[in-house]
Amino acid sequence: MTYYRKLLFFTISSIIIAGCASYPFPGKPSGDKNTGRKSAPEFKRVSIKDVKTDLDDERKIIRIEASAPFKYIAYMLEKPRRLAVEISGAYSTLPASSILVVDNVIKRIGVLDFKEAKAVRVEIWLARPMKHDLKQKNSELEISFTPYKKKNDPAVMAERLLRAHKNASRLEAEIENLKAQLAELQRQYNIDENTIADLMEDINILKSPPKAQGSTGGETAVDSGAMAEQKSEVTLQEKSGDDGAVEISGMIERWRSAWQDRDYEAYARFYAGVFSKKDVGLEEWLAVKKKKFEKAKQISVEVVNLNITIDDSQATAEFIQHYRSDLYNDTGVKTLMLVKTDEGWKIESENWRP
Repeated sequence: MTYYRKLLFFTISSIIIAGCASYPFPGKPSGDKNTGRKSAPEFKRVSIKDVKTDLDDERKIIRIEASAPFKYIAYMLEKPRRLAVEISGAYSTLPASSILVVDNVIKRIGVLDFKEAKAVRVEIWLARPMKHDLKQKNSELEISFTPYKKKNDPAVMAERLLRAHKNASRLEAEIENLKAQLAELQRQYNIDENTIADLMEDINILKSPPKAQGSTGGETAVDSGAMAEQKSEVTLQEKSGDDGAVEISGMIERWRSAWQDRDYEAYARFYAGVFSKKDVGLEEWLAVKKKKFEKAKQISVEVVNLNITIDDSQATAEFIQHYRSDLYNDTGVKTLMLVKTDEGWKIESENWRP
């Protein structure tokens, strides 16, 4: 009888152990079934394998080699002067974070691996201002540096005159568009004639084309116009994608405008109710932003090199952000995590790094 009892006890124990092994572990995440929200998209990361240099007296070439094609943004940093190439979705396999260079122009190359942000930044330190050009072919990015031409070079002067002419033509078209808008507003809302006269006077001041040569102020005006033209081209390129990218690009522009205008009510509407940043909820986050809006008398926000990635009802927008105010200035890479709601795209999280 003892033998059968032992056999029955062994059989029951085996059944219990097998049932526990097949039951899901309570601590293991199995998706957000309560909210029904999809997990954040995971993108395949690429490895930065090598950074090579080819330096001669006239042309300096830096090559960044990766395991696969990659997305990047490039921008200049000052004090010290360096070109930063930010590669998203990447990690570094290089043995060192700094590459010594023996050259009179390129002082050194730094490789920063942001593990939490899943990004790698390659910084090329320059001894003096240099003109740079970037060309990507498959998984290799070639960066070439050439010296700027002398200011009194006839070819350079002719190029500045041509840019000034293009900028003046573009301003003419913008002025005509503003005139048409003013006329429509006057017709609809019966705006006072004196107000219209003041606005027209401001337009006529803007209509004066910048000087292509001469004083330093004239040269700055031409260069600023060239930068505005370049930003316009970038914006058009970003908005030439699918409907989702166009919608997100427009949303980010309205968010930027509300921030710059210190319009707290409009700014707050761009954030989703589930917003969080480093364990800080939406109400606490907006309370901090509201205090900053009230303290600053003037704010300027620029969005450059916008890069949008969409995955169903979620998206990521990454760009270079230039922030200026009477209290604080900074430049860095801003990443917005977006979610699509019944009211359109909303920000559910954001990250900034210098």
